[in-house]
Amino acid sequence: MRLNVLFFSIFFCAISYSQSKTISISGKVTIEGATPVVSLIELHYNNIIRKAITNEKGIYNFFKIENIQKAELVFINTGYKSIIKTIDKIENTNEVNVNFTEKVINQLNEVTIKQEQIKTTAKKLVYKVSQKDFIANTNATAVFSFVPTLSSTEGIDGEPSVTVEGQMNATVFIDGIETIKGEIKNLLIANVDKVEVINNPSGKYGSDYTGAIVNIITKKTTELYLKGSISTTGYVKNNNWTASPFLAYKRGLLTWKSSYSYRANNNIVDYKSTRTDQNGYFNQQSKNNSKGNQQNLSNSIKLDFSKKSTLVIKNTLYSYLFKANSLGFTDQNETLLNYANKGENGTKNWYNAVVYDYKWSEKKVFYVKGNYDYNSDYNKNSFIYSSNLIDFYQVKSDLNTYSFDMDFELEEATFMKKESAFYTDLKFIQRDFNFDNTSYYLKQQIFDYNAEIDTEWNEKFSTEIAFTLENLQNYNTEFRRNYNYFLP
Repeated sequence: MRLNVLFFSIFFCAISYSQSKTISISGKVTIEGATPVVSLIELHYNNIIRKAITNEKGIYNFFKIENIQKAELVFINTGYKSIIKTIDKIENTNEVNVNFTEKVINQLNEVTIKQEQIKTTAKKLVYKVSQKDFIANTNATAVFSFVPTLSSTEGIDGEPSVTVEGQMNATVFIDGIETIKGEIKNLLIANVDKVEVINNPSGKYGSDYTGAIVNIITKKTTELYLKGSISTTGYVKNNNWTASPFLAYKRGLLTWKSSYSYRANNNIVDYKSTRTDQNGYFNQQSKNNSKGNQQNLSNSIKLDFSKKSTLVIKNTLYSYLFKANSLGFTDQNETLLNYANKGENGTKNWYNAVVYDYKWSEKKVFYVKGNYDYNSDYNKNSFIYSSNLIDFYQVKSDLNTYSFDMDFELEEATFMKKESAFYTDLKFIQRDFNFDNTSYYLKQQIFDYNAEIDTEWNEKFSTEIAFTLENLQNYNTEFRRNYNYFLP
């Protein structure tokens, strides 16, 4: 018996280890036997696409790959036919080398990524957009396919969903301001200068963004415009549909962008359950008719007072409402009980932000930010039974958040005679929690300071060093708790 238990334990540990192991794929790329060569490599697995470029020696690497049984590598180099390699048997360490030999005549430039277009440091990757790589009038979403480490899919609402390294969700910004719905699709690639991929965002982007940041930096232009678009989708079953208009206007110092989206979610769900056990017979049936909708209204106003001074005002109103009515009965050991159920739940969110920035130079910027966010959630249900028994409950919670912070960025500093960038941020946050079915409430105050220095020691090695000091207080009429943190 002990031998069997020992064997099972060893077997289970081996399976667990094999399922959780991480995989690496690397190799060398040459062109007609010569090195070095700069190439683009795409790794396809589990409906995920990861990208990498070779270094000056033609070496590429993919690390920390999980849950993979089969992979496909696509090697791309200007002027040569792409090479596809399939790995049917995945090992812990996999090496795939290729040599480009077959040339392509009159190849287009749409797949060209040059080494000088990309700069990588410990903090971020910067991709310089080349207009000749894109077809005229292409929108900015196309650039995500050209930036190494990025992959993008289109969500049900038509908005791009961007991930970094195939696993880290990214929030998309334009010129340091989070995008509103429809904004990326209505930005032409001709107006994009470069794209930054920031794996560890500084205080400039706020403490809410724990994933990666993709910051699209646009070209400075004096263009005047009034433009808009509308997109709709419809589903025959369950009467589900969406509509999303977008409008943008620019004249003088004013740039105004506004978007609205409405999505209807309607469902008809019939439910039936039958069970027979030692306690007898049970049968339940119900017919459920539910209606829901989601609405989002966003506005962004930008005032360019001068080349050095800018004010951005942004607000978003979001609501979600779901209502359901159902009729049914239960039959337990020939005791019939009819019931009617009416339920409703919803969310309302109102977000307001003001950002002012002053530029001493392109690499020396001071930000002042204010924010107010209101969030309300409620849920209520009622059950009426044929026995005249009535069950009813309702829960509602409110959260008010106020914040103010100042941020300074210096991207032309020196540290130990090396090119460096320095960031510092001071922030205050106040949160008020309230619940309507109880007298209980909670207030929270946060004082936060962080500093960061990024140093590029040479072309191959850079470091990012940061720390945060934070004081957090939770309190109400019954208690007050105080916490102090130092986070290197």
